[in-house]
Amino acid sequence: PLWRQHIEKLTHMKETIKQVRINKLKIDEDNSKTKFDYLPIEMQCEIIQRLDNGTDIINIGMINTNLYRVTQELLLWRQLCLYHFGDETKNSNNLVLGEKILGFIRRQQKDVDMDNIDWKKIYFRLRRQHGLRDAYAEMIQQCQSCKTLFWQDSDHPCPYEKISSSSKPITPRKLVIMMI
Repeated sequence: PLWRQHIEKLTHMKETIKQVRINKLKIDEDNSKTKFDYLPIEMQCEIIQRLDNGTDIINIGMINTNLYRVTQELLLWRQLCLYHFGDETKNSNNLVLGEKILGFIRRQQKDVDMDNIDWKKIYFRLRRQHGLRDAYAEMIQQCQSCKTLFWQDSDHPCPYEKISSSSKPITPRKLVIMMI
């Protein structure tokens, strides 16, 4: 029943809060700041899932055995593959996968068991073949009329307004090259 599920969720939440309090007491005893490995495992997973580079995930896994277990989760690596190499192509199991991923899986094995895929291995092989998708929080733009650089969210008062002004995004790498 629904009420039993709610009670289980509340019990789990209480356990998590209790764990945070216990860890906080340990921290207070150590007289130090909060450390990543004192956070509940669910919070650690959430933070690690925000990383967009497999090498960073591997390095975090080398810190201790608990983080190693977190970084070995197949779902984490599957999400990373979908982020960098996925698109809106659906396979026969109705999973949203990219052509790069599907092509790689098909080349590796004829009968694909979607439940037994080594997503970590696929990520590193696809990264080697295709590179990673560039992801930036905010892009700098360059006006094509006057060549002025400006932030994407700000207004650009182009002196050549009469001409249809357009802009193109400038990656940090391109910006550094322009400044050298």
